[in-house]
Amino acid sequence: MTDELKGRVFTQEEVNAILSRAVEHQNPRAGGLTYAELIDSARQAGIDPSAIDAAVQDLRDRREMSVEDDQVAAEIARRKWRGWRRFSLHFTVFVMVSVLVTVINLHEGGEIFFPIVILSWGIVIAAHFMAVFFPTVFPSPDRDDKIRRELRRRDEKVQRREKREKKVLENNGELKESAKELGVAVQRGMATILSDVAKSIHEEVDRASRTSGKPGVRVETKARVGEADEDEDERDEKRSSKRR
Repeated sequence: MTDELKGRVFTQEEVNAILSRAVEHQNPRAGGLTYAELIDSARQAGIDPSAIDAAVQDLRDRREMSVEDDQVAAEIARRKWRGWRRFSLHFTVFVMVSVLVTVINLHEGGEIFFPIVILSWGIVIAAHFMAVFFPTVFPSPDRDDKIRRELRRRDEKVQRREKREKKVLENNGELKESAKELGVAVQRGMATILSDVAKSIHEEVDRASRTSGKPGVRVETKARVGEADEDEDERDEKRSSKRR
């Protein structure tokens, strides 16, 4: 088989498929190669690592473009469906009204028939059909680019809105944390103030109790009690002398 393949020239697709199958045969359990293994394999094959980096970036760009193309195709399909749906509803209403007007006209003997109204509306229906038909069958050359730009702007708006919402949530979290810290600080401050007040009251009570227990205070109290007794005796003697 080797001699038969010596003079054959393989296409790029065949080369990619053969290399992929060779990697699978060499390591069937592995799901692929890491970046380091890819660079090592390229060096062994005589390929510049910078070419591998360029190929990886190209593959990444192609994947992004493929995803974007799928989004553009889906958006085009949605727009087509919405356009035909609106036209179908419009045409259905036109037919129903036309039939209703015709039935009323036949019932009244053809005296109140207004063909101008139906004809005018028919012209509008025709214009609506052409507006939906031509962009669908004969699209604009830059239609895909316009839709792609619109999708990018929409994605940018979504990303900005998500960033704003994330920032608001972070600010709310910071405010809640600050409020929590403030509440804890207020509780600690109130506890400290109450503790100081209780300590001051306790010290005043102790000082008052020590002051009331001094001898001088007791003698002074007894002297005042004796003076009060003497004043009472004098008043009694005066009252008894008056009676005599």
